[in-house]
Amino acid sequence: MRETHQLAAASQVNQIDTLQHRLRETDVLFQQTQKSVTKLEETVLRGKKEAMTLRLETERLNTLVKEEEEKRTKAISLLKSVRQKLVKAEKDKEDALKDLTILKEEGKANAEREQTERKKFEHEVEAVKAERDEALDGLRIQFEKEITSLREQHDKEMAAMRAQFELDAITTKVLCLLHLGYRHDD
Repeated sequence: MRETHQLAAASQVNQIDTLQHRLRETDVLFQQTQKSVTKLEETVLRGKKEAMTLRLETERLNTLVKEEEEKRTKAISLLKSVRQKLVKAEKDKEDALKDLTILKEEGKANAEREQTERKKFEHEVEAVKAERDEALDGLRIQFEKEITSLREQHDKEMAAMRAQFELDAITTKVLCLLHLGYRHDD
């Protein structure tokens, strides 16, 4: 029994040694696990911080995205407005060019009409000048005829008056002589 007791005690010592060895291994594993848990907790805490940072960054980015979307919407609205104004300006330009073309054509037509009227007026002026010159020539000729006629009439009247004066002078002389001759005889 002793042997059995010794065998049992040796077996117990072996078991105790094995258990102590296992306990040490378990203690080492526990400490490693605690270190891992601590590291894991630190990692989780860092993950939470990173998640918070990412959440804040996400919120900031969402705000930026919203602002950019609003800016884009405004820009699109402005671009549409500018495009409408450009289309209107192009239409106004085309209308102005059409009006300018029409005005140029009207100006050419007016210039041609004016040129035609000017030529017609110049011809009329030339015709009037010719008529005036003819009338003046006619009046000059008529005036010269009348002057010549008046001169001739004046010359005739002067000659007649001279003849009459000469006759009157002769008659007066004769009467004077006769009158003197009667007196002389008396």
